[in-house]
Amino acid sequence: MRVDLTARALKIAPNEPQALLLAGAAARERQDFAAAADYWSRLLAQLEPGSDEAKTVEAAIGEAREIATARAGGGAPAGATAASTGELAGEVMLSGKLAGRAKPDDVLFVFARAEEGPRMPLAAMRATVADLPLNFRLDDSMALAGGRKISDFASVSVEARITRAGNASTSSGDLFGRIDGVKPGNRKLRLVIDQLQP
Repeated sequence: MRVDLTARALKIAPNEPQALLLAGAAARERQDFAAAADYWSRLLAQLEPGSDEAKTVEAAIGEAREIATARAGGGAPAGATAASTGELAGEVMLSGKLAGRAKPDDVLFVFARAEEGPRMPLAAMRATVADLPLNFRLDDSMALAGGRKISDFASVSVEARITRAGNASTSSGDLFGRIDGVKPGNRKLRLVIDQLQP
């Protein structure tokens, strides 16, 4: 579901940053490292040179290309099949008081990010309002290669955001819910979308 929605978003807007980020993460998850590097290269072109986000993406591209090259030569990079860590899981639901403000095809993002520092997600998934209530899972395997992971932090913020714009940028009228101080390994999260972005 997440891959199909991301592919659809890229058809509509081929260079939408959040869609490129998710497409690269999905490609890495299915071990298509060459495709991951391609998506992230397109994302890098839109980032401010030298920024924390750009450095993270550059590291991701470098690692993905190294793995792709090693695999083409028959090698298997260390850690490429390591079990994922930093898992967060639970259920996202929409508050009844806001149900009338959302349409079934509105885009839903669920993501984790550091409580301080760069705002780029540590892990993210994409769905639609029609999928609610949604059981979700985020973990280190969904992170940018070479970048920061959920397990790098003692606690993170987990947010669900409904947007008609189709991207993860905050916009007036978005519906969202957030839980701060979430410790990696928590699999019983109950995330309620109950706030309206001013």
